Amino acid sequence: ELPEKEKRRPCPELPEHDLGEHDHGEHDHGEREYEWAGIFKVPQSMYMWSAQEVNGAYADEAMKLAILPATAATAEALGALSKEGAHALAEDCVAVPAGGALTPKEDACYSLQFDVHSSQSLYTVNASDVNFLAFFAEHLPTEFESDMHYFKDSVGGDVEPAAELPEKEKRRPCPELPEHDLGEHDHGEHDHGEREYEWAGIFKVPQSMYMWSAQEVNGAYADEAMKLAILPATAATAEALGALSKEGAHALAEDCVAVPAGGALTPKEDACYSLQFDVHSSQSLYTVNASDVNFLAFFAEHLPTEFE
Repeated sequence: ELPEKEKRRPCPELPEHDLGEHDHGEHDHGEREYEWAGIFKVPQSMYMWSAQEVNGAYADEAMKLAILPATAATAEALGALSKEGAHALAEDCVAVPAGGALTPKEDACYSLQFDVHSSQSLYTVNASDVNFLAFFAEHLPTEFESDMHYFKDSVGGDVEPAAELPEKEKRRPCPELPEHDLGEHDHGEHDHGEREYEWAGIFKVPQSMYMWSAQEVNGAYADEAMKLAILPATAATAEALGALSKEGAHALAEDCVAVPAGGALTPKEDACYSLQFDVHSSQSLYTVNASDVNFLAFFAEHLPTEFE
């Protein structure tokens, strides 16, 4: 990447939730097929399910998850679906790799295959035809939380269950993190020298969908918007990134398409987007469509770590 890799601000080691030990090799859920169930009101059409490594590894390499339409977001509605949820998990579940899509329906069960080569696996949840959703999970979703809640709306806001089984466990928030050690950046009069971009990075993208995230730091975004060029590349090397630097700068100098939080970003020649962060939410998420490319180069108006 350009400039050379800045210091990351990892979430410090977090305590485990206070729900006892869980041996996923011989996992005993008592009489239930599921270890956790939760019910949610879902007014938006798209949500995100997240699983993260904790202390360098996933709690398990996969997890069965049943997703059922519900009539309300209440404990009674969740209880009424408990048999159906258990039945769905007892069936053959459809394997879904990281980046895949999950659609709720009767007896819908998915086996989430976590990407063991990545610290986070994301899945889109299609809620366009429902108002309420019930999830029945093989494991506790908080076992797969490091610094991001397991269920997010389209603009990055945490979505909490209206009711869950067992009763609500303790969340593990990420403590306040120090700023990256790259000096001050005044985005009002931001000077990038001779470049249109302040940062560029190139990535191998074997999956079809990725997520770009921007977060508030100390209660505010570093800027309310950021221009981002996303270009197909031939390799994930410094040479390939350098070869695209002029095209990246040219894209950022053009009129960039405004994309609100929750929007989609598609890489192409001269593709430039102006990410409009949701100032009413602490996080803004954007899907990156990588279905037709193997490598991606990003050229950004600001350092992305300023939004972590």
